[in-house]
Amino acid sequence: MSAALVLEIKKHLQICKLLRQNFRDTKLCLKDLVQSGNFDSEFLAQVGVLRSEDLCITATTENTPTLILLGDYAASLALVNAIVKRPILPETLPPSPIGWRLLRISYGVRKGYSLSVAGNFEVIDGALARAAGRESVPVHDNLLMNKESGDTASNEAVLEISVDDELMVSGWRILVVPNQRTLTMEASSKIFSEGTLPVFVYNIAGRTLSEEDTTYLSQLRTVPTHVSILFLCPDGEPLSMGPDSPDVIPSQSAGEVHHQLLQLGYLAPPETPEGQPRPTGCDLVYGDQQLPAIDSFAKMTLHSRLLEVGSCLFSIHERILKMLTTFAFDVARDLCITPKRLIYVREKETSLFEDLNGVANMKQAEIENIIQETVASIKEGLLDEVENFSPSYSLSAELVEGAVPGGPQSPKDQQLCAEEIREVVLSKISSAVVNRLMSSLNCLRETVTGTLYRCLEGLELTEDKSHPSAANALKRIFDAAYQIQLNPATSSSIRHVFYERLRQFVQSLHWSSSTTVNKEWKREIASEMIRSLSASKLAKNILGQFKLKLQQAHEHFLTSVRQLEQKHAERLEKVEKVRLSVRRQYAPKMAKLALESASTKDLILHGQPKLGKEIGRGQYGVVFACDSWAGFSPCAIKSIVPPDDSHWYDLSLEYFYTRCVPKHPRIISFYGSVIDYGYNVHNEQAAVLFVMERMPRDLHSALKCGIPWITRLQIAIDVIEGIRFLHSQGLVHRDIKLKNVLLDKTYRAKLTDLGFCKPQALLSGSVVGTPIHMAPEIFTGQKYDHSVDIYAFGILLWFLCTGSVKLPTAFEPSMSKDMLRSSVRKGIRPERLPYFDEQCWNMMNACWSSEPYLRPLPGHIEPKLREIQHFYKQGCQIARTIKETEVVVGDSGGSPYCHLDFVNTVTNG
Repeated sequence: MSAALVLEIKKHLQICKLLRQNFRDTKLCLKDLVQSGNFDSEFLAQVGVLRSEDLCITATTENTPTLILLGDYAASLALVNAIVKRPILPETLPPSPIGWRLLRISYGVRKGYSLSVAGNFEVIDGALARAAGRESVPVHDNLLMNKESGDTASNEAVLEISVDDELMVSGWRILVVPNQRTLTMEASSKIFSEGTLPVFVYNIAGRTLSEEDTTYLSQLRTVPTHVSILFLCPDGEPLSMGPDSPDVIPSQSAGEVHHQLLQLGYLAPPETPEGQPRPTGCDLVYGDQQLPAIDSFAKMTLHSRLLEVGSCLFSIHERILKMLTTFAFDVARDLCITPKRLIYVREKETSLFEDLNGVANMKQAEIENIIQETVASIKEGLLDEVENFSPSYSLSAELVEGAVPGGPQSPKDQQLCAEEIREVVLSKISSAVVNRLMSSLNCLRETVTGTLYRCLEGLELTEDKSHPSAANALKRIFDAAYQIQLNPATSSSIRHVFYERLRQFVQSLHWSSSTTVNKEWKREIASEMIRSLSASKLAKNILGQFKLKLQQAHEHFLTSVRQLEQKHAERLEKVEKVRLSVRRQYAPKMAKLALESASTKDLILHGQPKLGKEIGRGQYGVVFACDSWAGFSPCAIKSIVPPDDSHWYDLSLEYFYTRCVPKHPRIISFYGSVIDYGYNVHNEQAAVLFVMERMPRDLHSALKCGIPWITRLQIAIDVIEGIRFLHSQGLVHRDIKLKNVLLDKTYRAKLTDLGFCKPQALLSGSVVGTPIHMAPEIFTGQKYDHSVDIYAFGILLWFLCTGSVKLPTAFEPSMSKDMLRSSVRKGIRPERLPYFDEQCWNMMNACWSSEPYLRPLPGHIEPKLREIQHFYKQGCQIARTIKETEVVVGDSGGSPYCHLDFVNTVTNG
């Protein structure tokens, strides 16, 4: 075999080592996630490694690359001799109806032979021992399956051959598999899957596939480990596209093997119909170019398997990182929304309580009218109901000594009956008044409490149901009116008036000691009760009860909310700890693993990029030119050497979020990454190479050369468009500045260097960025949000309006970083120059406001800038001399926008 294949296998083993270590670290990281107890089972099930993924990775990284020779046994033996460049196996074989032995050729310091069963137990064979010193293995004693001997162990044993060959030293093994007469497909499948990374080569004897070959290949398609097969047909003829001469007659067997393999599904027709699966990875080679074909095929097979593993690993890391980011967003939202919800329900309930109290205070006269109207409306029906009323004392009254059933009752019985009639009258009036009162409150219930109920129910979804429910307490506030009851205990004044009138009424009738309690008597008592009612006293009584019940419900609600706040405070404290662990531990570690797996994948696909001349240098890396890589040209390569784990984590997060940002015309395109582990072997340092789109210049250098105002205005629009897109993805750039805005040949801008770019949910409050562009809240080390990009854009807009890179007078070049931070915190901002446009200046001031919530959103800034641009372009169409003036003024560093009206005025005048 060629030296290139030896080199390929060495590279394969090195990459396998990296992938294997990466997978182990991934499983350790996932184990920490599980053991932390901070995540529920549903989350862990989604981020876990699937069994299919585990098998895919371990099958390539844990197994030995093995060249598996199938088909014609004699041709396979000859091929082994050609590979190891010595005749270790017999060149010719006699006919054998019994079958042949399975051979395994591997590396050994000295050539040797042995028989083994199940790969562990060596079978003692005298003939084989005698052959140890010979150049090749004897045919009859060692290759034939001698079933007549009765030695079952010897017949099932594998012939192990060790040779000192360069290919074997590099890590390859060779398996020569006999045909199906000797070894069943089930046994073959087991051999293919046990510790081997198979590269299948099928030797075809003759010009066509035999019936035995066709049967075997049909069964081979069912083997799970089958990936691709190289078919070698030394005696066959390829399909002729047409004779070169009319005198040449093509052979009838030309292309017959290709046709047979096409029917078996191993090869694809030149044009596969759309929608049908196209076989991949299989190839057919004619003639004597066997070893070069095996070289090429083995490289392709190993390459595809490594690529599959790299893609699988990165998909695992990507899935886990996206889940962690989503989890962080949910937690951040919970931390932000829950306290605001609790404040909201407190304020709304207090406002509702005060409104209801105010309603009660103003309802005195209205309730009196309601009582009078209610009494008038129900009087006749109530009197009819009272006539048929049966007092509860009647049975006991009949047992009184001297009482006659159905006859007159004693004064005591009359008093009891009158009191029950009074309670019936009061309950009916109370119910009617409450219904009228609630009808005026239901409108308030529907308009005010819907959001409150939903908010409280959302807060109590995860709470312990044994605790008082604030949502139920809120319902009790409105149910307070339903709890009003007019009974003897709550209407003593009415009771006193009633009894006084009743006494006078009895005296006026000159009743005897006993009177019959009949319908007329009941109706007269009820009528007297109704006449004795005082609407003002009843209204006062009702409102007093309503206020009392309302106050009790309000206090119960406050108690429930305090308990709810306490439970949420404890829960949010735990949630914040989980969020910090995600931001500081799990996400960075997983991002580093994702960087390694994706970089390995890019290395397998496209190789190591070639560094050209240095074209830039920054605080965290060097930028080199690159002619082409992965089909992209030209490219820029940012080389970074992380000194410690902290820098590795930051760099990995940059890589992940940069790679995952969808393609956008205002964001620099990211092509891939490669880790150069050989950068500094002695210090065990690796260099990370980020390959990205290369642009002619950055905004800083372009402003030095001079840019027309209309072009600068378009750059401002491009920048805010890029910021707007990043924010829509939940990302914060955190380092918007002149050198991080790149320009193409037409001076259209793209944002680059997402080194500090992170999801807002994972922001830690760390002080990062370029001092002059940093918002004041960043200097405090407290939490901040996407509005820091708006502040930085305001500073960048100031430079665009000046048309130069000269620092603002307020920020002298001699100022230290501490002085600059102090000035920014005090509210000092860049000064206004005389030629600034009013609208642009107002926009700058809004962008660099000290209060983050006062800064405008990108969706507000972009249309404003487009309005200015549109207005300027209209002005350019009025007078062509303005364009010439604009170029001159722009080159001199001033903004021509304020000169536009002046020129127009002069021109029109």
